[in-house]
Amino acid sequence: MQLLREIACPKCLSKKFSVKYESTYVYSYKIEPPNSTEPKDENGLSFLFDNREQKGFKQYIECLECKTQYPCQFTMDSKNIDFTILSKAIRSNYVEKPEFFG
Repeated sequence: MQLLREIACPKCLSKKFSVKYESTYVYSYKIEPPNSTEPKDENGLSFLFDNREQKGFKQYIECLECKTQYPCQFTMDSKNIDFTILSKAIRSNYVEKPEFFG
């Protein structure tokens, strides 16, 4: 991902950042009854994948020098990050009432 303008970490003034996307999923599997003679799975397992449900996610940028994390929303298909949203995310860690909608 690229920025169109430079940003700096307010804590250490570094200009090196990493974009992070953490996600939590719950996977469910159907279990075959013990009296089943033929496993349904092609690998011979007695359980079959059923569903994957995303339970939560966290998006942020992290300063590579001091490891401070700044919440930031971005889309996975974008090659660029919106500088205005990113700047407000960094400043919001230092104010009591952040303004993200304006």
